[in-house]
Amino acid sequence: MPDRISGVLDAKDRKRLVRVSRHGTVGPTAIYYAGVTAPIISASMSVMMRNAMEMAGLGPYWQWFLSALVAALAGISWYLIFIRWSYRVPGSDTDAPEPETEVTLTDDQVRVRRNGTEIRIDWSGIEAVKSHRGFISVKASSGDAFIIPDSWFNNDRQARKQFVARLKQKAGV
Repeated sequence: MPDRISGVLDAKDRKRLVRVSRHGTVGPTAIYYAGVTAPIISASMSVMMRNAMEMAGLGPYWQWFLSALVAALAGISWYLIFIRWSYRVPGSDTDAPEPETEVTLTDDQVRVRRNGTEIRIDWSGIEAVKSHRGFISVKASSGDAFIIPDSWFNNDRQARKQFVARLKQKAGV
C-alpha cells in the first residue's frame, strides 16, 4: 500500500519552496557586481566612441552626443543581462494561486502530482531528504526539489515521523 499525502502550499510554503529550489549561479552578489561594472563598461564605451568619432572627423558636439548615447545603452544593456539571469524559475512565483499537490510513495518511486502533471522520481534519483521546522524538503538528483509542509499531516506528529522515515529509508539517504 503506497503512502500518500496531499495539500495546498500556502504563501509561506511557496517561499520555502523557492528557497529550497533555487540552484542558479547568479545571486545577489552577481547583481551587485553588475551594478558596479555597468558604469565601468559605460565609461569604456564612451572613451572608445569618442576616439572613433574623433578619428572619423566629427565635431566635438557629435563626439559628446554619440559617446554618451552609446555609453548609456551599453551600461543599461549590461545591467539588464544580469537582471535577466536573476529571474525566478518559471512556476516559482509566490503570488500565483497554488493547486493541490499530492505526494505518493510507492515501492519503486516517489510521485508528485500537481495541476494535471505527474512527476515520477525513482528512489535512486532522490539526493536528499531533510526535515526542517515546519516542512520536509526532498531534492532530486536532477536539481528539482519539492516540499511537504507539516500542515498536510493535520498536526499528527507520528504520521509525519513515519512518512519521513519511509521516505528516507526508501531513498537510502
